[in-house]
Amino acid sequence: MEPTEHDDMTAVWAMLGCTIALKVGLTIWVMFAFPSVRNTFVQLALNWPWIALIAVLLAAPAVFWFRRLRVRAKRRQLLHAEWNVD
Repeated sequence: MEPTEHDDMTAVWAMLGCTIALKVGLTIWVMFAFPSVRNTFVQLALNWPWIALIAVLLAAPAVFWFRRLRVRAKRRQLLHAEWNVD
């Protein structure tokens, strides 16, 4: 039986999920086991690429949401100016 593309991607996602779970779990355990400012800086230094990736992934929806609020406010202002002639 020939492996399919779907099977390959399932293995990739499973491996990424295990890697992320291990990274997050180990970081949380170290932070609780050794609570100090120095340890916090070390964890930030070791995990900055992951933190940056999460920030980038969360920034896109935040920018979209903020833009949507601005567009709706502008639309509300234009509708008010159109229908409320003084």
